Amino acid sequence: MTKLSPDISQDITLHCIDDGGHDVAFVASFGYRCSDPYAVWLTFHIPGGNVSWAVARSLVLRGLTEPAGDGDIRLWPSLDEGGHAMVVFDFHSPSGRLLTQARTAALHTFLAR
Repeated sequence: MTKLSPDISQDITLHCIDDGGHDVAFVASFGYRCSDPYAVWLTFHIPGGNVSWAVARSLVLRGLTEPAGDGDIRLWPSLDEGGHAMVVFDFHSPSGRLLTQARTAALHTFLAR
C-alpha cells in the first residue's frame, strides 16, 4: 500500500497583465502543509529566486464565490475574456503590487485534495 504524503503541492497557471497591456502567464506552486493546516502557500518562481506568500485557506475558499480579504491580500471571483470562472488575487507589498488571476476549477481541484 502506498502511503500518501500529508503535504500537497499543485502548480497552477496564473495570468496577469503587464505594463504594456499584454497577458502574461506564469506558474505558481500552491501548497498545503499538514503542520500548518490553516494556510495555503503560494510560491512564485521568479528569476531572482522563489517568493512565497502564506494565505489563509478560509480566504481562498471565500474568494471562490465572493470578495474576501483586506490588507495585503484580496481575492474576488471574476470571469476571463473566454467566460471561464476565475479568482482574482490582489497582492500588496512594500515592493509593489501584483494583480493576477487563476482558474476557479484549478483552485477547486487543489482545495479538494
